[in-house]
Amino acid sequence: MSPLFKTYAVRDLATDAQLLGRFIRDRDDGAFTELVRRHGPLVLGVCRRVIPDQHLADDAFQAAFVVLARKAASVQPAEKLAGWLYGVSCKVALRARTMAGRRARHETLTANPPDTAGRTDSIDEVDGVLDEAIAELPALYRDAVALCELQGVSRYDAAKTLGIREGTLSSRLAKARKLLAAALARRGVTLPATLAVSTAVTLELTTATVRAATGALAPAAVTTLADGVLRMMLLAKLKLTAVVGLCAALLFGLGVDSVTRPEVAVAAPVPKAEKDEGLLWLHDTKAKKLIAYSPDGKMQKEIDLPEGDRFLGFT
Repeated sequence: MSPLFKTYAVRDLATDAQLLGRFIRDRDDGAFTELVRRHGPLVLGVCRRVIPDQHLADDAFQAAFVVLARKAASVQPAEKLAGWLYGVSCKVALRARTMAGRRARHETLTANPPDTAGRTDSIDEVDGVLDEAIAELPALYRDAVALCELQGVSRYDAAKTLGIREGTLSSRLAKARKLLAAALARRGVTLPATLAVSTAVTLELTTATVRAATGALAPAAVTTLADGVLRMMLLAKLKLTAVVGLCAALLFGLGVDSVTRPEVAVAAPVPKAEKDEGLLWLHDTKAKKLIAYSPDGKMQKEIDLPEGDRFLGFT
């Protein structure tokens, strides 16, 4: 039975948490396909608004679900998947837009150096400003907006999904609109009466996305985008862990030196071939080691750092 057929058996019957659980436990392609069908319009809406180029937006769409496939177990609680996916979608789309802008500037400089002075980016930086503002909302407000304002879920059903009262949900939506209005005002933009809408996803794109996320058929551009965002997420997590550890040490009087403080480093002992594998190298200053993580957060390698070695720089 194909994944796209199996998904109709679970459509609208299973919750996001149940579908995600099936995928994590059994690698159920049908459950993942249903998640793409259910949340794809939200993700594609973000990608198409942030990225003017449709083909690049479709790559970003696929990359967002590749990230979900690799990080499915970290979506906690699973009921808040819509808000989680929205945040990931913005990260992927903004990264894709930035990379496209850099390529465009490089190609312009290479093709016609004398005429490049005063040129502006070919990517419209205003597009997707509302999505950026929504992505920056605290999670409890972003989850409410993603379900009600962007996916059109009723307040009753959204409150049930999030495990809160309907009145609490309404309060969060009102607060979210105030925060968004203030954030957009600082950028010279007025908050619209209706927030960004979802975009229909074709069966062809859904099929390609499921294959890219659950198999080994992801195009190079999609893999590059997904790996970049996974590294960003891992780095943010490691930085947060280091900050929490430092705060705990200060709170309990342990002293700063008692806490292992990893720093992201580009270090001389790391062979270039290993850097090119896309690993994220951290310097564990306490253990005096270089530790490599894959984009999905799994430790891959360790290198002892001899005394006296110097770092080339930090990123």
